[in-house]
Amino acid sequence: KAKNNNAGGAEMIDVSEGGLYLSPSGITFKVLHKAKHGQDCSLPMIVYTNIEKTHDRDAGEVWVISESLFLKLFRDAFE
Repeated sequence: KAKNNNAGGAEMIDVSEGGLYLSPSGITFKVLHKAKHGQDCSLPMIVYTNIEKTHDRDAGEVWVISESLFLKLFRDAFE
């Protein structure tokens, strides 16, 4: 489960492998693992999958996004 990582100001989550998160559209995604960008290993990436159908993809699609963007867009599914 994600933890609040920011005592003051906006809530910041810690992304955990196996954790469930909601996209801005309310679809549930599961983090498969953390990774590094192939061209810049200092850039943390999140590899995740949709556990329910999106408007244009079946469940089980694999997605990759930078960790910083994931943190801006997604929220803990249980908060």
